[in-house]
Amino acid sequence: MAGKKTSPRGKSAPSNGRKPLLVEKISDGTVIDRIDAGKGWRVLAMLGLNSGAPQGRIALVVNVPSRHMGKKDILKIEGVYVEPKMANKIALISPQARLNIIKGSKVSKKLDVFLPDNVAGIGKCPNPKCISNSEKIETGFSRRDHHLRCRFCERLFNAEELV
Repeated sequence: MAGKKTSPRGKSAPSNGRKPLLVEKISDGTVIDRIDAGKGWRVLAMLGLNSGAPQGRIALVVNVPSRHMGKKDILKIEGVYVEPKMANKIALISPQARLNIIKGSKVSKKLDVFLPDNVAGIGKCPNPKCISNSEKIETGFSRRDHHLRCRFCERLFNAEELV
């Protein structure tokens, strides 16, 4: 067939002259796909995996071509299973992200992240005069359409301002 090449793994390579992106599979862990382009670093930092020596491999691929998004980031985390509560915090940064739980080198579960109706104990209110920034109290926010409202000062803001 003209225009098709074969990659080292035997899969068809793009015929547009680009080399295929090769990132080694993980046998157990989490792959976070559909992260908004350029925001993978923020997801990595939120998960607390950017400091210290990780136990398993971590791969962050930035600005990967995507048919649905144009460009996206992908984060592969070996040996770590991101729990649903933490997964929904990812929605603050990238609301259309998808978690793929990998067990035995196969996808065992796919989870789309979503912003819960109430968010507690994450980040701080962007209002510098809010009492939650001067007192030792747990922050709390409620979702209002595409915004969050602080339960203390009632200010509305974008979810990204929280993290």
